[in-house]
Amino acid sequence: MTANGRAIGVLGTGIDVCYPKENKKLYEKVLERGAILSEFPLGTHPAPETFPIRNRIVAGIPLGAIIVEGAQCSGSLITGAAGHGIWPGSV
Repeated sequence: MTANGRAIGVLGTGIDVCYPKENKKLYEKVLERGAILSEFPLGTHPAPETFPIRNRIVAGIPLGAIIVEGAQCSGSLITGAAGHGIWPGSV
């Protein structure tokens, strides 16, 4: 954000819910220089099941991602699997 770039924020809540609240300034900067996306209805508060759903969108935005490390059932691997493919093992 300091390089005057653009940003996309993908939320695991409704677009009207900033979570965690400590990220309010970052949330506002993203709104000024990019977009906030969510597929959840307004007023949706964070819950464990909303973040893997959000991660599907996060994984689909870039052309690819490299996951350096993650436990067998980690959010990193779940997100990678939701994207353009994941290949376990060493590169």
